Amino acid sequence: MGLAFGWRRALAGAAAAVAGCAFGATSTFAADPLGSGPACRGGGQAIALPATALALRQSRPLRIVAIGSSSTEGVGAREPGNAYPARLEADLRTLLPGREIVVVNKGIGGEDVVEMMARFERDVVAEQPDLVIWQVASNAMMRGVPAERVGAEISRGLARIREIGADALLMTPQYAPRINGVGQREKMLSLLTALARIEGAALFPRYEIMQDWREGQALPFAAFLTEDGLHLNDWGYACTARLLSAQIGRAVVSAPVQTAGGARR
Repeated sequence: MGLAFGWRRALAGAAAAVAGCAFGATSTFAADPLGSGPACRGGGQAIALPATALALRQSRPLRIVAIGSSSTEGVGAREPGNAYPARLEADLRTLLPGREIVVVNKGIGGEDVVEMMARFERDVVAEQPDLVIWQVASNAMMRGVPAERVGAEISRGLARIREIGADALLMTPQYAPRINGVGQREKMLSLLTALARIEGAALFPRYEIMQDWREGQALPFAAFLTEDGLHLNDWGYACTARLLSAQIGRAVVSAPVQTAGGARR
């Protein structure tokens, strides 16, 4: 009990420096760690990440797999280290000092959910993650893949993540001109929200967060997107990682002291 309390108090102190409140209120961070840019504001809903919290409590290395397409790979960033998975690893190491944390980037530009599922065993399961962050549906949406097919594939992937005892976190598409003009955008966003709830996955509402950057905070698209109207720039990736690390930090601080479900390796 003493060890558990000490772990919680230490982690809560670290998380308080970065984590804000639930989405709808505003969390403010210092200017972009990569250089010039507006303050990074936003947030995410409360989530549960029991396997992630358990790995930290047991002082095991925390292994995170980020799977997705070009906005996971880092298209638009000036260098690979500026993609969101690399920035997330750096932010989590700052948030959780002394912890061994690895974020593996398994993003491949241009892929949709069907192609991601074809490599799921190799690129997700074989990595033995505690947490899988799945950025999904942007390309399927733009290609007109039926929402029913997308939903079935995502459900299959989430079931596989549960089988290996890892946490799953779905990341919604980006708020960007080339996404906003897609006909089934609202249907796909609603699908992802429903799947997260039904399948017991966490959700990082990237679309709503970026929409607030543009409409709530009046940032021009050029502040967080590249000229192609789709991919994030260095500031966009850095802010995404900062807000995601805060959401993860809040989840592990508030997690009950119990054994995570599922079969651990």
